[in-house]
Amino acid sequence: MKGTGLGLPLCRRLARLLGGEVSVTSEVGIGSVFAATLPLHFEVVGVGAAAPIEMPIEAALMPVIIVDDEAELRHIMEKYLRDSRYQPFGARNLREARELLQRVRPQAIVLDIMLKGEDSWRWLIELKSTPATAHIPVIVVTTVADERKAWRWVRMRYCVKPISAEQLLFPNSTLSRHGACW
Repeated sequence: MKGTGLGLPLCRRLARLLGGEVSVTSEVGIGSVFAATLPLHFEVVGVGAAAPIEMPIEAALMPVIIVDDEAELRHIMEKYLRDSRYQPFGARNLREARELLQRVRPQAIVLDIMLKGEDSWRWLIELKSTPATAHIPVIVVTTVADERKAWRWVRMRYCVKPISAEQLLFPNSTLSRHGACW
């Protein structure tokens, strides 16, 4: 089975964020061994203290809000959109997503439905029940396959992580409700 090629780079970045490292030893004809070394104690410094970065809204680009509490995955999806006709706006949580909705009129929202400590399904219901935001297409991304909930709503796609650029931009570089996800 062909992978996305993201596993090892994500592991290395996450290990480094935690003060550790990933290593590999390999022998031809025998195989490879990958190891992650992490410190026993990890001190969280300044989590949640940083203010969101103000980004100017580009008139020629269509805004897309990416809501994911995992910085690496949010960054990857933002990178997928960087050279397209979309302008990504990242949100670490639902509060930041609400603030962004006050500033921009997104073409779509990419939502990690399993945000830590938050009820993303409830927020999604509110979003789709509010006339001002009901029309916004939502791409639900998560590590848990439960697409039945996502299908209750019009204009929604459901993707299991890791999501590829093709899934996010399919078809023909447009975020739409049709595509490689359910």
